[in-house]
Amino acid sequence: MATVSYYTRVTFEFSDDPPSVADVSKIVKSWLETQKFYAVEDVLGDFVRGWTKGQVDFSDLVSQDIEGIMACVSAHYPEMSFYVRGMGEEFKDVWLRQFEGGKAVFTLGPFEEIGE
Repeated sequence: MATVSYYTRVTFEFSDDPPSVADVSKIVKSWLETQKFYAVEDVLGDFVRGWTKGQVDFSDLVSQDIEGIMACVSAHYPEMSFYVRGMGEEFKDVWLRQFEGGKAVFTLGPFEEIGE
């Protein structure tokens, strides 16, 4: 089983100028509400900070949650590549994703522990 952390430092990079945070925050809020997240405004606030600054520390989100958010955002901007790098509090919880057209076109990690 892959290592999973609930505290994750995430960095965002883009193949072009990123879409405006106002437009993206509407997409993310809708996705969070559809998924019935319990702290939509808190998660959205963290996401907006990360989108604006290029890096954020999320709490109570696992890599699959962040991947879901970014796949949704990517679907709205199919011509752009989004690069997301995550590093959890667990040493082996590191992962990379590249999104295009609403799909992860490159994935690496999180990694399995030896002997699992």
